[in-house]
Amino acid sequence: KAEKAYIESSSNYLKGILDNMQLGEAEITATEIEDGFCLNISGCDIGNVIGHRGETLDALQYLVSLNYNNDKEGFVRVVVDCNNYRQKRQKTLTELAQRIAAQAAEDHRCQSLEPMNPYERRIIHTAVGEFEGITSWSVSDGKYRRVIIGPVEMEGKNVARHERKNGRNNRRGSQRTKSATVTPTVTREKLSDSADLPLFGRIN
Repeated sequence: KAEKAYIESSSNYLKGILDNMQLGEAEITATEIEDGFCLNISGCDIGNVIGHRGETLDALQYLVSLNYNNDKEGFVRVVVDCNNYRQKRQKTLTELAQRIAAQAAEDHRCQSLEPMNPYERRIIHTAVGEFEGITSWSVSDGKYRRVIIGPVEMEGKNVARHERKNGRNNRRGSQRTKSATVTPTVTREKLSDSADLPLFGRIN
């Protein structure tokens, strides 16, 4: 459990980073959550605090978590949020996963989502797990790692065909023009950031 003195210290640490970023006067509210605490930022340049799909917010969370848990016994979960962005983002991704899973059950095809970080992929996997006969799995590495949703019996098979065909198309395209764009056989669903604009953990 997080100690109040350390939570206050983490809040001041985060405030110092935000002040150096010169994003305006930030207000930080600390609340206790399961296994840790959450620092919610408000009153400043929200867009730049969040960053593209939460990348800046995730970086701030990583730094604060590292600062808090350094040289301490056990591990305390630290969440950095901004105007409840994470809750809104979770709702958007959950609805997206449910819609794609329902479509996959209807047309018996796989669909590939845009690359996501571990937090977002975990949300997708959790939402898809509620659908019988439909599963989700991750492919690629690093910043290109993405989730594919499809029928259980098709796990991995559709991706293998997609990657083989992409390899052939890439070779042909390179002969025509260096700027040629390959159209994937797996449908890509663009993530919507309409929710006003994702915890860290090791997942596949």
